[in-house]
Amino acid sequence: MKKRFKFWDIACSLPKLSRKMKLTLLLTIISMFQIQANTYSQNKKITLDMPDATVEEVIQEIESLSDFKFLLNRRDVDIHREVSIKVEKEKIATVLSELFAGTDVDYEVLKKQIILRKDAKNTTPTKVSKTLQPNNTAIQFQVSGTISDANGAPLPGANILEKGTTNGVQTDFDGNFSIELSDENAVLVVSYIGFAEEEVAVNGQTTINVQLEESAQGLDEVVVVGYGTTNREMLSTAVSTVETANIAERPIADVSSSLQGLSPGLNVTQSTGKVGDEPRINIRGFTSINGGQPLILIDGIEGSLSNLNPNDVASISVLKDAGAAAIYGARGSFGVVLVTTKDAKQGNIQVNVGVTTAISSPTNNTDFVTDPYQAVSIVDEAFRNNSGASYTGYTEADMAELLKVSQNPSLARVIVDQRNGRDQYVHYGHTDWWNYFFRKNYPSQIYNASISGGSEKIKANFSYRNYRSTGILKVQDDTYKKYNLRGKLDIEATAWMTFSNNMQYNSSADLEHGGSQYGSYGRPWGSLIWVHALPSYVPVNPNGGALWRTELNNYTIGDGVYAGLLQGTSKQVTNADEFSNIASVEIRPFSSTTINMNYAIRRNNFNRYQRSTRIPYSIYPEEIGLLGNDYLNEYRTESSYDAFNIYGEYRGSFGDHSLKVTAGFNQETFLTKSIEASKQNLISNDLNSLGLATDNPEAGGSASEWALQGLFYRLSYDFKDKYLLEFNGRYDATSRFPSDYRWGFFPSVSAGWLINREGFFGESKNLNLFKLRASYGSLGNQNIDDYAYYPTLPNGTYSYPLNGTRLNYIESPGLNPSEITWEEVSTLNLGTDIAMFNNHLTMNFDWFQRDTKGMLAPGASLPSVLGTQSPLENAADLRARGFELSLGYQDSFDLDNDPFSFSITGNLSNSITKITRFENPNKSLIDFYDGMTIGELWGYRIEGLFQSEQEIADHADQSFVSNRISSGGGLKPGDVKYIDLNGDGFIGEGENTVNDPGDREVLGNSAPQYLYSFILDAKWKGFDISGFFQGVGKQDWYPNSDSRFFWAQYNRPYNSYIRKDLVNNMWSPDNPDAYFPRNYGYIALGGSLEKINDRYLQSVAYLRLKNLTIGYTLPGGIISKSPSTKLRLYLSGENLFTFSPLTDYIDPEAASSSVNLNSPSASSNRSTAQVNPFSKTYSLGLTFQF
Repeated sequence: MKKRFKFWDIACSLPKLSRKMKLTLLLTIISMFQIQANTYSQNKKITLDMPDATVEEVIQEIESLSDFKFLLNRRDVDIHREVSIKVEKEKIATVLSELFAGTDVDYEVLKKQIILRKDAKNTTPTKVSKTLQPNNTAIQFQVSGTISDANGAPLPGANILEKGTTNGVQTDFDGNFSIELSDENAVLVVSYIGFAEEEVAVNGQTTINVQLEESAQGLDEVVVVGYGTTNREMLSTAVSTVETANIAERPIADVSSSLQGLSPGLNVTQSTGKVGDEPRINIRGFTSINGGQPLILIDGIEGSLSNLNPNDVASISVLKDAGAAAIYGARGSFGVVLVTTKDAKQGNIQVNVGVTTAISSPTNNTDFVTDPYQAVSIVDEAFRNNSGASYTGYTEADMAELLKVSQNPSLARVIVDQRNGRDQYVHYGHTDWWNYFFRKNYPSQIYNASISGGSEKIKANFSYRNYRSTGILKVQDDTYKKYNLRGKLDIEATAWMTFSNNMQYNSSADLEHGGSQYGSYGRPWGSLIWVHALPSYVPVNPNGGALWRTELNNYTIGDGVYAGLLQGTSKQVTNADEFSNIASVEIRPFSSTTINMNYAIRRNNFNRYQRSTRIPYSIYPEEIGLLGNDYLNEYRTESSYDAFNIYGEYRGSFGDHSLKVTAGFNQETFLTKSIEASKQNLISNDLNSLGLATDNPEAGGSASEWALQGLFYRLSYDFKDKYLLEFNGRYDATSRFPSDYRWGFFPSVSAGWLINREGFFGESKNLNLFKLRASYGSLGNQNIDDYAYYPTLPNGTYSYPLNGTRLNYIESPGLNPSEITWEEVSTLNLGTDIAMFNNHLTMNFDWFQRDTKGMLAPGASLPSVLGTQSPLENAADLRARGFELSLGYQDSFDLDNDPFSFSITGNLSNSITKITRFENPNKSLIDFYDGMTIGELWGYRIEGLFQSEQEIADHADQSFVSNRISSGGGLKPGDVKYIDLNGDGFIGEGENTVNDPGDREVLGNSAPQYLYSFILDAKWKGFDISGFFQGVGKQDWYPNSDSRFFWAQYNRPYNSYIRKDLVNNMWSPDNPDAYFPRNYGYIALGGSLEKINDRYLQSVAYLRLKNLTIGYTLPGGIISKSPSTKLRLYLSGENLFTFSPLTDYIDPEAASSSVNLNSPSASSNRSTAQVNPFSKTYSLGLTFQF
């Protein structure tokens, strides 16, 4: 019997692809069907020996021996017909032909699915030897409906099966179906390739509409790779996909901050909690000492994830090894993140609307010491121990009044008293400065809308997102607003040509208030808010003037920032917008060949002004003074990026051999230009224009550009769908190197072996995939200055005037390298992919070694008389080694007569980076050295705290590490006691080399290690819940000497915010076992606590409930009479709980914020943790479609 293949049936079996790619594949498949059948059906052999069996029994046996699944309508197929069949190692087509010979049953084999239906051309079946009684399960109930994807687009060819039977149908081209069931309480099993299977209880409903969610678990999943797509099962390189289903519902400003922990090896770190600040994205740990970061491509063109609407994202692929990224050459040396946005959908117009409102609060504890008497006592004691004097200048009488206020806060007041011969304000306050200036909760809102639809020839998709939030500042409104707009249009001009246009526009507006006494805009979160704001002070004096000085001492409250925040005219306003457009054409000259061309532009404008005004303050009742300067600074940067790509792809199969060839050309150019201008003394505090300023005009600017060209190829070959081989390569040129050194060739090779398809594995259904992978390749890194090899003359303007004019200066150039070329990044990757128990259990594991060779570093030292530094040379190497592991399990079962489905995924990754070559023959610890582990922390060992004078006298000399205390009266009980590791009687750093580090050794490492995450999802009766846990298993942090949040008065005695857990854990004769030493100011800024040591080395490992979302989708019967086709409510929370050994006053991500995996040189930086607070967020959302 000849099989019949229908165009729409083939379309139904394709994975989730873009429309143009789907059409390309369909045309290719049609032209090749005479020489290429489904690969599984070609290779799979069936053995049966079943005399006197029913058709149903034969079908069940075939399903048990293979991965094939049958779909049929029992009215068309007599499953109780008795047959005798005996075959040995025959292909499925032979088996089916024999099974249905002489009947009116036709069959189709689509991948691993077999569809049985009545053949209209043959309605007179041949009488068989024996039949059973007709099916005794009566048809009692009929259900009809529509199957669509999450965006409402119909899914033609979706399978609807009555659970526990072989009774099933497929949807038509518009996604419609009708099925007759044996019971009104039956359960429908709905499936479609590339989507998660859904079970729906009928419960007497006659109309059921089902929306399927895309699944990233199946082996048939289509994965986006460089300049193309491939089947996950056929991947031989290290590529992971990010589950994007829940990103759109998280209360976030953009996509980038949502990726943390979603894919092993993809490292996303936030350096601040401020909305709109872009996180750092890294793949597989530390990169070059000159920096390097992943290439971010959105629809094939470089872009920023922070400018992307989360609702636009269709898929995200992470290319991690050289085998996957080599096709991108210079730009992909440290990995590639490929983002594909949602395509236009064919069909009726579909409108999606979403609204989310959210409330945020700081993740860290903000319950500081607010008792004025206690705070002043602590501050004055720390200051007095260091200098012998009082900091606050309060008298004994003043302290008595503060004690009264401490006992009765209603007595807080500001009095007028004569001090230093003049009436002035004296403060007896009880102020909680944090809650006075900052909100406990701050709101945000998100509005989404999209429209999609069209005909087979023309279809379009438009989306819009509006995000707005209010900052943590209470006394003024800091605001952040972002708008995203995207439009995609596909036009099928002919059967062989498709035009597409993809336009995006986004803009953001950021308003931050500040102020300082230094005459320029002062961002509060640097160092300003952390000083001098004691609880005994009141922010505003009785005459309305802000508090700036008390005149009881010489210090200024917040260095003027609090007064500036109260006034509200000192601020920074940033406006940024981006327009991009990708025009594409796809040509299909032959069924096996596709040619793609696209031209992309991106235009960015960045505008910022910083305004500082004179700020009113008061010390004396009868006068108001002004602090600071009146100053306006404007910045403008324009940049343009252009990219052109042309590439072609050929696919062919010849018996057991399959071949796919991709080749193309890429060119990119980038130009940026910046202008800065400033003037002083404007005629208005509220109007911000340089034209209103009168004095001291200054202007400056800069410009830069670079260009890249590259030829690339990929050759993919597989034999019998189990032996995989792939070659990638790129021939690249960059303008950043001298002309003789611009070109570089970067190849890679990868191989895979699907062991589960070998004959020796037998017919086990418990093992669906067992694949081994290996790849090796090299790429070039050109992450250096645009003009590194050009001699330049540094120039500028002196800060002081001569004859009323500030003079310009020009300096002699340094030595420039003339022979620099590409850093070479080579990666070896070994991996395995396993799927078991009908793909319920999956595992992916990768081990990698990445060598970065020829890094640009200063060459051999030159004589100091030369007066300049050594030029850069390709003179340093490093090696990163690590692993990535992902485990997943998904299943479903009936619970209370309704399907309950769930999944759990765990990710774990780690990497360690070492320097393997560097010009540092003495191995000095102030620079990189051979054998150095990036991030290592050298420090001292602490034995404890001195408890007696005799203990001090008997101890080694530690004047070097306790220099401030030693010069201020000497060590006393309660001071830190260092261990003399080398036994020389002196605590010191020796020669500060690896061979002579003094009394130091490696104590820990600042790099994050063992990054992990857990993702849990469950669905039942329209309810769904997802939980996302993310964490770092090991990371060390020694607080920056200026970390006022951690050290408080040990840093500067007059710090504004004193942690209660610190106050309760300071040494005293009554508390000898305390963690912190005796109260002594400045010793963290430059003394015994400033030196890295094991006692105060902090673990910033943590586990965080990153997101929890609970949702409910109303049943179709409830909303059937409304215009809406889907209505969903959900609650979501972000950063809800954090478990960490670190004090809860400091967020562990803030503590580790200075470590930049894209810049190993920053690994030794010690964060202050003084950043805009990270936030926990609770949100309520509503989405509906119509």
